Amino acid sequence: MLRLMHYRLVIPFLRSTEPNHVLAMGCALGLFLGLTPTIGLQIPILIVLWGLLDRLLKVRFSLLVAVAFTWVSNPFTMVPLYYLYYMVGSALTLTSGVETTGYAEFSGMLSEILIEAKGMDVLKALESLGAITFYMFYGSVFIAGGGAVVGYFMGYKFATNRKTIRSWLLSRRRSDIQRTRLNGHLDK
Repeated sequence: MLRLMHYRLVIPFLRSTEPNHVLAMGCALGLFLGLTPTIGLQIPILIVLWGLLDRLLKVRFSLLVAVAFTWVSNPFTMVPLYYLYYMVGSALTLTSGVETTGYAEFSGMLSEILIEAKGMDVLKALESLGAITFYMFYGSVFIAGGGAVVGYFMGYKFATNRKTIRSWLLSRRRSDIQRTRLNGHLDK
């Protein structure tokens, strides 16, 4: 899992030639959409945002990095994240839970609805949860907003350090090549 995260999140940063703020913005937008209950719609939303922000507002972000960071929510993390959104949303609205309170009950209900809705849109499936959907979306806005802010600053810091990392990796590669050549000449 860590190796997959390295290839999907770290490598796009290291190989990108985009300016630091563009990479950081991609990280922030990807995390924002990745931390909302819109699994299945995140990449189309990103593509639309990419076109609108670039053409209308002249705000650029790395689409590749944004897509990579939307994978923070996936079928394995969906139920725990949705439950977290629900709990945060109901806490922020000062309600103690509308229809369910326990994780096991919530997980069972969500899994059942998603299995029944295989061919349906994710949002239509969530609509059948009733009032829980409101609390999930409400809670996800706060979590996604916080995740986007943290993601921007961490992404910017990582992007500024990427040049140092790239030069270190290149110098290491060059020294390995020189060492190999030197050893080859000494053997003769």
